[in-house]
Amino acid sequence: GNQNEAGVYLTTLDSNPLGSLGFELRKTATGSSFNYDYFNDQGSKILGYEAGSLDTFHKIKMTELNGQTSYYLDNKLIKQFASTSHDSDYWGIGSFSDNGMAYTTYADNVRVLRNWEDYDDFSSGTLDASKWGTMYFYGGNKPEVKDGRVEFSSSGKSASASSDFKQGWNTSEFINYTESAPGSVLYVNDSAVYGIEATVTLPVGSSPETGICLQVGSLNSFGQHIAELMNDKGNGPSFWIHDYVADSGISTPSSTETTFKVSVINDNQKNIFYINNVKMHELDATNFIPDWFGINTFENNGQAYTVYADNVRVLRRSSNLPLINVAPAKIEGERDLVYLQSSSGPSLLAGAGEINFDLELADRPTVSAATLKVDGNVFDITQNQGPTVFRTRFGYGTGEPNELYDIESSSTSDWNAYANGKRFQFDLLIGGNQYTYSHDLPGEAELPTAPSPSISGAGSWKKDQSGYDYVEVSEAQNYVVSWDPFVTSDSNDFILVSLVEQIGDEEKDILGDVNLTAATSSYEISGNLLEKNKSYLFYVGFSNVVQSENPTGFTHSTDSNTTKSLLRTSANSVTAIAFMVKSADPVTVVSDPNGQAVVVQVGNEYQWNSTLDGVTLWTVAKSSDGWGSMTMRFENGRNYGNKGFYDSIALPQTYDMPFVIDQNGYVKVTETSGYQYYNAVSV
Repeated sequence: GNQNEAGVYLTTLDSNPLGSLGFELRKTATGSSFNYDYFNDQGSKILGYEAGSLDTFHKIKMTELNGQTSYYLDNKLIKQFASTSHDSDYWGIGSFSDNGMAYTTYADNVRVLRNWEDYDDFSSGTLDASKWGTMYFYGGNKPEVKDGRVEFSSSGKSASASSDFKQGWNTSEFINYTESAPGSVLYVNDSAVYGIEATVTLPVGSSPETGICLQVGSLNSFGQHIAELMNDKGNGPSFWIHDYVADSGISTPSSTETTFKVSVINDNQKNIFYINNVKMHELDATNFIPDWFGINTFENNGQAYTVYADNVRVLRRSSNLPLINVAPAKIEGERDLVYLQSSSGPSLLAGAGEINFDLELADRPTVSAATLKVDGNVFDITQNQGPTVFRTRFGYGTGEPNELYDIESSSTSDWNAYANGKRFQFDLLIGGNQYTYSHDLPGEAELPTAPSPSISGAGSWKKDQSGYDYVEVSEAQNYVVSWDPFVTSDSNDFILVSLVEQIGDEEKDILGDVNLTAATSSYEISGNLLEKNKSYLFYVGFSNVVQSENPTGFTHSTDSNTTKSLLRTSANSVTAIAFMVKSADPVTVVSDPNGQAVVVQVGNEYQWNSTLDGVTLWTVAKSSDGWGSMTMRFENGRNYGNKGFYDSIALPQTYDMPFVIDQNGYVKVTETSGYQYYNAVSV
């Protein structure tokens, strides 16, 4: 219905000197077309044309990256040109009618790219762990900063050398990708990054099999998109930009240069590569979920090598989302196996392990929609939906007070689909804003070796009525549970302990979860927490944290520890040691000439023997009359005697009262005015 010469446009404006660049969809007497302007090689502005359609939503895009302006129409690049003489002070969408007639046009689904941010020039002299993660394997060294740049190196392949992989990346797929060659890797620690740029150097004399790559990796499904710089058969450096899984890509001619500026951008389901500010190639990323951006180095023949990188910049997604308060580790995902300690060590409990995801929101905001995406399948969490082997519970108060959802696998279900890990993507709609985060569930290979705990004062192993192992421990003031060290080099890993009372098939919390450092190898339980003749389980869990981050749109709740991440995904091996508290066996410490026990020691305490029948005691005591002596006899429940020392004594006597040994091991004498107690306090 629009008249001729009406149109809509996308443009960038330079305020000084005033000028614009962009392209427009215009209706004319002969139809409609896209008209765009650009600079030719001489810097003159030229007009170009593409076909367009009325009553159709076209996707139009402009980018200005690395000194190049690019126009896209319906995801197709139609023009790219140098635009260094044009400063883009403003970006906008507009419409017009050159003949002054009424018109209506529409625009929707606007997205923007942020400018490159300086990320690290390595001038601090050390590698910033808040910005970078590292991997090294098969003799590759951990990347380190030297002379204001980062150095990647290896002294040569070593099958016995220690390796360190990114959380979740010690999979067979990635190991096959490395081809068991020595490697050294640096990757960005920021999930909001969607592009990376760096200058990379391949020194003169590098072997033909030495490579330094700028790349982006996907974990689920596995993929590597790579700009790989190598000494091309000794003829000089050249790039191979390729998709590792598809084994397809392009190569660039050999060069006499040794240092190059390389960048890769994940944009619009494509990974786009630039060399020295020129777009070289793009790879399809339709099923590619970027897990890391970084710099990978290697030497395929296992020889020593050294290469360098510097001046890293990144593109980072902007976020104007209202922040949601969360306590550390309350966006949690985990898989675990549970063991019961026995005389021969930890024994796996069938059906006790699980895969679990839960979220606690401190302020309990209203969540109008919540979905989980796994393997391309989307589940409505608000309707308690989940994958086949999972049980979903949604809504505050259905579990913990601030718990929004709890998604838990059935212990008896088939977990084979998750044996090698899987990405679980969550989307929440809060206040009309979309919040997205993912848990990269670790594979079974990430589970730590199970702890093997023991407890002080334990006797021999026994079986309960269900055939499960437990030990009896003597009553004591405290108990120490010990275990072999948790062998790990990751500072995020930790140990979790807890104590419960067993009441039939139920468990009653006695000691809530206690976080310990991975270096801890024991924990002391106060005897005040335990009662005689009750059964307890003490849990020791080794937690291998494979993912630790702060998702976009979430922030630390008030007074929480801001050094700890909000989202945590882990693989846990948990061992329970079952025990029952029994009264300690008494040990005789004082006996009469006939060998009859008089005073016994029970644990750390002294008590009178449970029976004193036939025992005579000679005492020296101080009263208001001064010091005096007395002979007392215990017989047939009577305590009788007289002042003075006598070899023997018999009834009747001046003092004659009934007595018992009470539950505390005291002599309790019933006198006319009440009770008299005698306690053995030392021997």
